[in-house]
Amino acid sequence: MSSPRFAFPLRPIAAAVLSLAAAFTHATPLAVDLPVQSLTTSIQQLSRLSGLSIGGDASLLEGKTAPAIKGNLEPVDALRKLLEGSGLGVSFEGNKAVVGKIAPVLKEVMVAGDAVAIPKEGSAEVGYKPTTAKTTGPWGDKPILDTPYSIHVTPAELMQNMNAGTTDQLIKFNPIIQPQYNGPFAGYSATGTIRGFGQSIALDGIPIRGTWYGNDMEDMERMEVFSGLSGFLYGSGNVGGMVNYVTKRPTATPLANVTVGNYGGSQYFAHLDLGSPIDKEGKFAYRLNALYQDGDNAIDVGIRRTLVSGALDWKVTDSIKVEINAAHTDYKRTGTSGVGLSLPADIPSVKDFDNTKPLTPNWGYNNAEADRVGGTIRWDIDNDTTLRVAALYRHEFRTAYSPYALTPGVNGAYSFRAIAINGPIAKETGGYLYLDRKFNTFGIQHKVTLGTNFSKNDYFTPRNDQYGNDQYAVNTATVSFPTLADAQNSAPLVKPSVGTTPKYHSSDSKSDNLLLGDDITFNQYFSLLLGANLSTITTRSYAVTGKVTSSYDKSVVTPNVSLIFKPTPNISLYGTYIESLEGGGIVSKTNIPPYSNAGEILPPTVSKQVEIGAKASVGSTLLTLALFQIDKANLYDVTNLDGTLTRNQDGRQVHKGVELTATGKVTDNLAIMAGGTYLDTEITKTNKAAVLGKQVVRVPKRRAALWGEYRLPFNLYLTGGVSYLGSYYYDGANTRTVPSYAVGDMGLRYETVYNDTPVILRMNVQNVTDKHYWQNSGDLVPGFPRTFTFSATAKF
Repeated sequence: MSSPRFAFPLRPIAAAVLSLAAAFTHATPLAVDLPVQSLTTSIQQLSRLSGLSIGGDASLLEGKTAPAIKGNLEPVDALRKLLEGSGLGVSFEGNKAVVGKIAPVLKEVMVAGDAVAIPKEGSAEVGYKPTTAKTTGPWGDKPILDTPYSIHVTPAELMQNMNAGTTDQLIKFNPIIQPQYNGPFAGYSATGTIRGFGQSIALDGIPIRGTWYGNDMEDMERMEVFSGLSGFLYGSGNVGGMVNYVTKRPTATPLANVTVGNYGGSQYFAHLDLGSPIDKEGKFAYRLNALYQDGDNAIDVGIRRTLVSGALDWKVTDSIKVEINAAHTDYKRTGTSGVGLSLPADIPSVKDFDNTKPLTPNWGYNNAEADRVGGTIRWDIDNDTTLRVAALYRHEFRTAYSPYALTPGVNGAYSFRAIAINGPIAKETGGYLYLDRKFNTFGIQHKVTLGTNFSKNDYFTPRNDQYGNDQYAVNTATVSFPTLADAQNSAPLVKPSVGTTPKYHSSDSKSDNLLLGDDITFNQYFSLLLGANLSTITTRSYAVTGKVTSSYDKSVVTPNVSLIFKPTPNISLYGTYIESLEGGGIVSKTNIPPYSNAGEILPPTVSKQVEIGAKASVGSTLLTLALFQIDKANLYDVTNLDGTLTRNQDGRQVHKGVELTATGKVTDNLAIMAGGTYLDTEITKTNKAAVLGKQVVRVPKRRAALWGEYRLPFNLYLTGGVSYLGSYYYDGANTRTVPSYAVGDMGLRYETVYNDTPVILRMNVQNVTDKHYWQNSGDLVPGFPRTFTFSATAKF
């Protein structure tokens, strides 16, 4: 018999539960198919699938496993099935389902008094710990523990708490990316290598070329880094891995966030993030992001950036959903950045250079405009069949003018030239079409995916006969200066003449992929991923007349075989073999010294990778370990008797290594994102005896990074981290070494409520000790000086 003092309150609670439950039970059933996995993951996936807001005390879910459920189920019924046998039940607070302990005095459930909303995946509340991965191509969204690949996720909330307007901060503290910095035409934006190789870029799972201005972070929900070969998943691409930027989606509840701040120097910005359902039934919802940024950065280079990005979701029926995205970016950079020392005979001390200004005069510029539009359709034809379709179109235009090839001479002299780019246009199209079918054979579960994906790049450049019908024009004369200071303060050189006649279609490249995969589940312990991709690369270069000057068309079947063993729902061990086709690229027409085969399209190559790894969700922390070996074709240059170079790629190089990461909450007050990479690289085949058996140029052996947040009293957080990059060889003969460096950041975050409005204040100091170091780049570029950033967000 229940205590009298509880009897009265329980009656209205029970009545409210029954009333709200009745409302929910009239919801249209959903096609639900969730495997055996952690209860936290299943509830998060059900919430995303149904739009049902689910709350509760997150600690109640820890260590619990959810059963597999499948069928047409109403959201609440599906939730109850997930909770069966867990000692937990569901009740309702307003329009939110709340998970709590089953009351011992009543067969219905009661709401725990301290119940809070189950934290969103990747939020600061869970230490930025991810549970799902979207960078698995035809396999679709999968729990990270069930993906036999190394994947690292940086969520939007961490991006914002780092005051990250570009990828610089994200890559700086990503332990599996070796930071690099682009040249003068990318706005001094960070890129990086993965496992010692270049990376490919994708937007919402569709490969893209990248941009001429860096990347906008304000409309991104997460950055996912896929390490290593991705041939079966995406077809041809860089061997190092894939960086997939996932855009923000419309919200099920109203969202209105306003952020103002400073990205360093005088780069002030304002960012508006809005989202909401449009109609009462929730069939339509939108998301809008708008940004304006203007001012000089920490080295007095001006950046003006405007971003407008929108997304619309339409639930056509209960089984069909349409998503539409569009964005426009206008980027203008005044001043020169990213130009470093070219081919120094010896590596000079970086302390001899002023890191508060560029090494070259500040009269350059880089302007770019980009537009994109795309969309996806998902049709759950029945409980076992799903059709997924997506398409993307991007258009980008740029002009630029900059110092080029700063080269040290004798007696302290320096020289450089100028390079100009006049209005090349890049047009990109891409998409995929996948048909998934689930079935059982002799008790073995299959999810077979048949489909295709493609990406195509078309380049249109101004006619310029003098410089080989290319988009670039370089001054043939090199101007010398007696000192670096004289070079830095020089007047603009004569701008090279670039053709201004109507642009012509100068080149195109296309990757077509036809694939078949089978996601096989034998039981709760073992699963197997089998796939094959018929990957085709087609590349052509054209003369002004439209005549094809060089081309290739090659097809290769690239396999994927992965075995996963899960001794418990929170631990997985895996092994993967995968191959990938990679385009050979076009030999540069502007290199100094020039190439004898300039403009030649090098043939594609096939790379191979073996990887074994382990993943574990330990409490509130995700741990990952991967050991790998990659065998890839090697590019090298041969010096001819006339001083020219000839580029070849018939060599081989082998990269072996290990990656280790940890993301999540170590204690209730301490969250970390940490890890490291160790690489052993070797040139195993080449006709250049001086480099045979040597380490690969510009690939550090060691890389480590740590970002942490510690919660102090009064909702104050101490934030910061350390980024380390080991030394590396600057030349193929391994005689010149660029030293290692470690830089640290520190910051504070304060969360409060003002007039019922949540407010977050952030302050970060980048390179807090003002460390002088050479960045990993094609040339030697000093790292950024100490930089102060801050922001304030109001959530209305």
